[in-house]
Amino acid sequence: MNVAPSTIDPRPEAFFPPDDRAGAAAAPTDLRLPLVFGVTGHRDIPASAWDDLAKAVRSVLLELKSRYPNTPFEIISPLAEGADRLVAEVAVDPEIGARMLVPMPMPRTAYEHDFATAESRAEFARMLTLGRVVEMALPPGVDESRLATNMEARRRQYIAVGEFVARHCQVLIALWDGRLGQPGGTAQVFDLKHAGSQAATPRPVVNEVVTPGPIYHIVTPRVRHGADASAISSSWIYPESDNIDPAEAAEFYHRHVLKPLDDYNRDLMSGERDKRHAADTTRAAEYLIPASELGKIDAARGALDVMRAHYAAADALAGLFQARTIGTLYRLSIVAFIAALSFDISIHVVAGRGLTGLQALFMAACPCLLAVAILIHRRARVRNVQDKYQDYRGLAEGLRVQFFWRMAGIDRCVADHYLGRHRWELDWIRNGCRASLTAAECPLGRTDAAIAQIVGMRWIDDQRAYFERAAARQGRRLHHLERAVVVFFRLSAFVMVTLAATLTVRHFYPASLAAAMLEEPEPYYGLALMAITMSAVMAGLIHNYIATLALEPQVRMYSRMARLYRRRGEQFASAQGDARLAALFDLGCEALSESGAWVTTHRERPLEVPHS
Repeated sequence: MNVAPSTIDPRPEAFFPPDDRAGAAAAPTDLRLPLVFGVTGHRDIPASAWDDLAKAVRSVLLELKSRYPNTPFEIISPLAEGADRLVAEVAVDPEIGARMLVPMPMPRTAYEHDFATAESRAEFARMLTLGRVVEMALPPGVDESRLATNMEARRRQYIAVGEFVARHCQVLIALWDGRLGQPGGTAQVFDLKHAGSQAATPRPVVNEVVTPGPIYHIVTPRVRHGADASAISSSWIYPESDNIDPAEAAEFYHRHVLKPLDDYNRDLMSGERDKRHAADTTRAAEYLIPASELGKIDAARGALDVMRAHYAAADALAGLFQARTIGTLYRLSIVAFIAALSFDISIHVVAGRGLTGLQALFMAACPCLLAVAILIHRRARVRNVQDKYQDYRGLAEGLRVQFFWRMAGIDRCVADHYLGRHRWELDWIRNGCRASLTAAECPLGRTDAAIAQIVGMRWIDDQRAYFERAAARQGRRLHHLERAVVVFFRLSAFVMVTLAATLTVRHFYPASLAAAMLEEPEPYYGLALMAITMSAVMAGLIHNYIATLALEPQVRMYSRMARLYRRRGEQFASAQGDARLAALFDLGCEALSESGAWVTTHRERPLEVPHS
């Protein structure tokens, strides 16, 4: 978290206590991205309501676990007394099996001053062993010793931890009585998640984005208000938006935000059983940064391993669905070509030669082959291969930028700067980036010369070289395909002109040879007509291939990216300190913008059965 608006905090201490930074998280064996729940609620819950509240929390978590069976759960709970601990206890129970992240508003010893009894502090210590800890940065000029007397600084820390919960969760569980409260309390966290930081009042104390999201609100009695357990009820509350009809909000969040994450995790588990996919994942991780070089980093090493593994998994999965998308396009083109060929043979070659059975066979093959093409297309649509290829590539590129930002000490999340044009329908990608950050415990590396050299080489230099090669390779490919389109169109035109000239000669200058060649039912006339149509079909299919894969915009994008990395690389090499971080931040934002444009361009060119 940034300690001041519009600043980039390079300090690893911003999230990790000094003794715990070196290996806060281990490299994961489970590469799935979690569904992240935040917790906010009252501390003074009546004992009589505890069991009913726990049942309500368990019920919704089990319902979501059933609905999204491929997705692990992550719970973000500051473990304050009351609601925080109640939800955490339910979530980490083996029946739910959630992992837990504990954002502490201040150093532990200062935080424990707010727990009234020794039993409460012992419970906090026990529950702390069930999760991983993230510690909020203290404001400038405030250290732990001053927190006991500086109540304004202490209040700011509680506001900051509430914002952290709202920002990083995908679903907020709020145990709230519905009444307004103090800054940093349950009401403010609820408002932040419901309205987002752009609309919430008061504005957040940390200059980062809180995106709106669904809230599971459990109306919760409080001791201070003398309420009893009979007041408990629960409901889903969704953000208000001009883009979403309130009556359709539940279905929208299921279909476009939560289910795509579960689909990604299911595809990831299916891919892990494929040896080629496992090899691609290893290759992607080594390309991002070799393990030998990552081993040189002490700060946040284990957490960066987690983020590296998430990137590699997404990149390999994007490659798998890219191959399926291109394979589908190949099959559609081949089937369409054979269907057109069958039709031409039946009309221009077999017709009139007394081969009615053969003509009927070729004629029947045409609609049958078109039906096969429709089935291929429908299968690809049902499996959503093209959208998954684009989404997974977009996710991988976001995770790449996020990895190098955090490694360099840039305390930002790519979700705040990514896919603005598709704020709603691609929100799951932003959630995936935040989920990776949460699963890795929000690491923040050091910003020394050795790290700068690794980032410069493995991010800037490698990406510049990749885009230069890709622009050249795709440029040659596009050139060859466009020449093929021209050649086939010219061939069609040449045969058409030759046939027209021959018919003209036959009409004005009858000759036995010309008459013999063009007298029906001799095959030459039909073959000429078939050459005309099939050349045009080939040109159309190649043009469709170029358009569907957006090869021309892709070449331009690769060229722009190569120039971008070359220019930013020069700035990075000559910069020092904060200027170097600013260059990396700007580079990441520009790379995210290009990646978002790539996703947008490809979404506007869906796979279709070739026609006309």
